[in-house]
Amino acid sequence: MSLVVWSLRRLVNYRVLLLIPLLWFAVALFLIGSHNGGSDQPVEDRGDRLLDGSKDDVDDSVLGSIREAIRLDKERVRAELWNADSADKSRSTKKSRDDVASAIDADIRNRMAKLKRKNEQFRQRLADLRKAATETTTAEETTTTTAKTTTGTTKTSSVTAKTSKTSTETTPTTTQQVTSKLPTPTGPGELGASVVVNKQLLDQRQLERFERGWKENAFNEYASELISVQRRLQDYRPKDCRNRKYSIEQLPNTSVIMCMHNEAWSVLLRSIHSVLDRAPPALLHEIILVDDFSNRPHLGRPLEDYLAKLGRVRLLRNKKREGLIRSRLVGASVATGQTLTFLDSHIECTDGWLEPLLQRIRDDRRNVAVPYIDVINEDNFGFFHVANERMVVGGFRWNTMSFSWQSMPQRIRQNLSSLAQPVPTPTMAGGLFTIDRSYFDELGRYDEGMEIWGAENLEISFRIWMCGGRIEILPCSIIGHVFRTRSPYSWGEGSGDVLKRNTIRMAEVWMDNFKHIYYRQFNNLLGDYGDVSDRLALRKRLNCHSFRWYLEHVYPEQLRWGNSTRIGVIQSFRLVGGDAWCLDGIRRQGGAEVSLQRCHNKGGNQVWTLSEHGELIRETDCLHYNGRALTLVACQGYGGYGKYQSWRYEDTGDRQIYHPATGQCLTLRHTAAMSQPGLSVESCRERDQSQAWRLPEVLDLSDSSPDLSTDGPARAVLEPLMPNVVE
Repeated sequence: MSLVVWSLRRLVNYRVLLLIPLLWFAVALFLIGSHNGGSDQPVEDRGDRLLDGSKDDVDDSVLGSIREAIRLDKERVRAELWNADSADKSRSTKKSRDDVASAIDADIRNRMAKLKRKNEQFRQRLADLRKAATETTTAEETTTTTAKTTTGTTKTSSVTAKTSKTSTETTPTTTQQVTSKLPTPTGPGELGASVVVNKQLLDQRQLERFERGWKENAFNEYASELISVQRRLQDYRPKDCRNRKYSIEQLPNTSVIMCMHNEAWSVLLRSIHSVLDRAPPALLHEIILVDDFSNRPHLGRPLEDYLAKLGRVRLLRNKKREGLIRSRLVGASVATGQTLTFLDSHIECTDGWLEPLLQRIRDDRRNVAVPYIDVINEDNFGFFHVANERMVVGGFRWNTMSFSWQSMPQRIRQNLSSLAQPVPTPTMAGGLFTIDRSYFDELGRYDEGMEIWGAENLEISFRIWMCGGRIEILPCSIIGHVFRTRSPYSWGEGSGDVLKRNTIRMAEVWMDNFKHIYYRQFNNLLGDYGDVSDRLALRKRLNCHSFRWYLEHVYPEQLRWGNSTRIGVIQSFRLVGGDAWCLDGIRRQGGAEVSLQRCHNKGGNQVWTLSEHGELIRETDCLHYNGRALTLVACQGYGGYGKYQSWRYEDTGDRQIYHPATGQCLTLRHTAAMSQPGLSVESCRERDQSQAWRLPEVLDLSDSSPDLSTDGPARAVLEPLMPNVVE
């Protein structure tokens, strides 16, 4: 009898213990059921939730939790059995314990098998939900686009040959439509994100495409092809800009002129779509795309077919290679908009880019409006915005007469009351700007005597300011530009001569005696630069200011010499090893260096300027001696530490370069142990060739063109003005 009672008691204990894993099994079934069905949520809403990347592995996490709970319960059951057996060893055998444990193991295995089947059903259900959500989204977009055929065009562009993928793009006509109709941005490069391509993961065919894209375009075309041609961008504008409202009906419209040669397919389409999608239709009169004799297949019939579906895009083709300058003139000659907006073919316009440009033209037709230009990285096509507090303006380099970016001068910054305020700039890069069409004609368009490209940006910048106009950068208009470290296009031999020729034409017409600063960089070897008589007549007809006026009123940071200066090579009278030695300054990564090198008569690093104030200048650095070291550092002006940068030279007597702060002289130092001479500052000695130097003759930089330079048109040029906008 006691044996029967003991058996019943053990059976009850086992049943109670087995209830725990069964309860976990019930919880698992409940969780799976809640995912599989029984929800009142619409299928598309659940699809959106499940398509969230953080939910993709929810089934695996649930299954893992259940497995862990069952494992713990199994161990607990084994422990209970062991304790019970220890208390009742006299009435139990090892065989009975093993039998019970085996039964429990078998039961758990059966339940795990059922759970796995449920998990597979859950995975299939998840896939069905994703498919349903995708189909619902596509149907909604198709319905919306069809209902608004007057404002948008649906197009499917198969670019398998270029991108190995097919995409459907919708072209809304305003920024608001872009925001409301395009799906949530989740693709590569959305919101301006970088797309990093790991070459190690590419197969041979993909790697060849990757390398070919870089070679042909000087940017990562492979990365660009992974990005939608209508990708979304963030709103980078300052808050003051986003809050502004413009009276669209009162603004002039514009003809966008975009010139291109052998542009990459995805980059070109992204440029065009960014203009179309983010410009109010009432203001975008037309896009004129000028093809400068491209020979890539995708820019032939495929481009024509694609543009035909867009509307408002005209394609003009040059019959031979003309270059940027003449191509822009071709576009301007057929444009009918009230203003002209020149854009490059590798850009992306952001929200609200056009209205601020047109507002400034409406404020004064002589304003030339330049957008705030951000950087699209050539390697990964990330859109990088430079904070407005670090804004730069356009300038130029004297030694090459080429455009350069400069920090905003303090004289301008201190007059700005808002980050949204237009900023006057001495020059513009020239790739992106808006100008009144009739004013562009009156101003003389571009110099048709210039070839291909180069110097046209400085030429038109000088002309605008000197002839009564004004150039401004508008922080409320932001456009990204792909900046490349090299040009992918070949012009054959002599392309460098073209740039020099264009620059000389510009200097001859607009720079007066200051042109000699540039000419002495290459020993005044001008060559044939053509006839500029018509451009000189234009300057006289427009009653333009002198170049000195431009430097004094628009760009005083570049007027550092006074009315007279010496510019050229500084050569020692002492020969070493039978060679002549010249002062040489070069800027390296760690800073600028000064030394003595053999005279090469090619200008460049051996061209120096001795200003009226006694500074020995190499580009933007001055020869600096503090009594210990002779260095090249940034010019510091005439006070304070500037005394260490002050030198005197007389071209008679001992021809010494004297340092008043220390009372010493610049010296060529050489000993038998030295492989080449060096520079030092030592006590001045009479009739010592080591301290005798030959400098170029004095250059008169005062106004010297009375037949051309006049008082000029009256125009305030320095004060930054707020645009007249409707708040």
